[in-house]
Amino acid sequence: MAPPVLHVLAALVAFVLVGIAVVVFGKTLMHLVRNGGNVVASHFGLPDFLTGSTLAFFFIGLMMQSLREHGGEGAPVSVDQLLPAQLFVVAIVAGLSGFLIYRHLSPGRIFGLGAVSFGGTVALAGIFLLASMPVVALTNHLTQLMLRDLADEQELVGLFRELAREHDLPAMVKAFVATVILAPACEEFLFRGYFYGVGKRYLGAFASALATSLLFAAFHLNLASLPGLFVLALCLTTAYERTGSLLVPIGMHALYNCTSLTILYLQAQGRLPGIEP
Repeated sequence: MAPPVLHVLAALVAFVLVGIAVVVFGKTLMHLVRNGGNVVASHFGLPDFLTGSTLAFFFIGLMMQSLREHGGEGAPVSVDQLLPAQLFVVAIVAGLSGFLIYRHLSPGRIFGLGAVSFGGTVALAGIFLLASMPVVALTNHLTQLMLRDLADEQELVGLFRELAREHDLPAMVKAFVATVILAPACEEFLFRGYFYGVGKRYLGAFASALATSLLFAAFHLNLASLPGLFVLALCLTTAYERTGSLLVPIGMHALYNCTSLTILYLQAQGRLPGIEP
């Protein structure tokens, strides 16, 4: 049992970190309210609204089917399923990219891939992620307290922890590629780039941010992680609007997943206390 003074210090540090996060994102939101965001949605048209709506309902249908079959725990995950599942999403992203290019719309220009330099992207992704982590961690902690025994971890989390305990390096590499490289790029393209952009065009930025963040959180099929992922998605959207480059939320997402996997690995090796990533 840790001494009471350590609990007090931990609470003070957490309070300061959350305060910094509120200041950073508060100022960012004030800037967006005063000056508007940098995400241009005018490129999207009726074909994108119909395509985006169809894809959104398709994902919702898949989620509903999974919930009927497996309940709130999500479908069991194996290492051999990780890359094929991500490649399915890669195919969707490739199809959407081709759809845009066919209509003479450049994905690089629409999503601001050249708006920020590589160094600037890395720096901004790190700054925004550091600011968002305390709020996400606090949300996850409060969710765990409220759900208690109902707070089942994501299947992927349990899988990677088991792989780390078994020192299965090839399988861990597959999990790393799927969750740190493919998932951030594809999910950000879909949810922040396409869904949010189309939603902003027809629903407005606020409504689109809420709707796409909720869809993103539900997409991961885990009740315990839903609130935290919803908050993270809002932070990703805010960073995208502030910078105008989809590469920034992609970088944030990749760093977040990489940090989570690192924490899980250190926990499995007994080098870190059992805290939730």
